[in-house]
Amino acid sequence: MLEIPIGDGEGDIPEVLYAGSPERPLFSKCCGTATRLPNGNTLVVETERGRAFEITRAGEIPSEVASEVVWEFVSPDRAGEKVANLFDLVRIPRGSTPWLAALEAKAARR
Repeated sequence: MLEIPIGDGEGDIPEVLYAGSPERPLFSKCCGTATRLPNGNTLVVETERGRAFEITRAGEIPSEVASEVVWEFVSPDRAGEKVANLFDLVRIPRGSTPWLAALEAKAARR
């Protein structure tokens, strides 16, 4: 995944933000999205693998860094080799949905 700066054209060099790894390759022949989050991290949706994850500005998957609190989702819906595609994802800020906060609080008491 490349980050392409938009500016006056001088010094605007595309930067590899995330390339995946042999254990966790990044590839989607079509679709897929990347969205910059307010905290500077990037939310990535890998459509054809049914995978979504958040990466830090440095390009690391935060769940692999002990001090970060993050998540990765891989669709459990599979039919043999086929995976349920994941087309887009929106990260909703904590506290912006009171009904969800009430559910979290109820689950924490259990």
